[in-house]
Amino acid sequence: MRILFSSFTFVVTVILGAIAFAFTAIEFPAIMRDLIAYAQTLPAYLSSLGLSDTYMVWVDILLSGDKLVLLGFVMAARIVVAIVASVLAPIFESSASSRARSYVQQQQQQSQGSAFNGWGKSR
Repeated sequence: MRILFSSFTFVVTVILGAIAFAFTAIEFPAIMRDLIAYAQTLPAYLSSLGLSDTYMVWVDILLSGDKLVLLGFVMAARIVVAIVASVLAPIFESSASSRARSYVQQQQQQSQGSAFNGWGKSR
């Protein structure tokens, strides 16, 4: 269940990051162009370090400006979702723990009248 929840939150953060990226590009194109221009300076900086071509080809492929900006939006969405989840987690944990306690109490009450109640207990 935990893996399913983690996968769900990952997918939600990627979608929210992409939506925020598209919204910024549509509503604030000048800001998006500035962000992409700033992000494009990273590959140029890395090439000035004198890395070999075997590394620089991967820098050119993986670290283009638009990909870095999209990654930044996804990371910001991940932080926002984590903050919201940390605020809402105690609310859901308290209701889940109260349901679990009531289930355990119900199972204990049902097992007290059972003929197998004493099995497995050392005396």
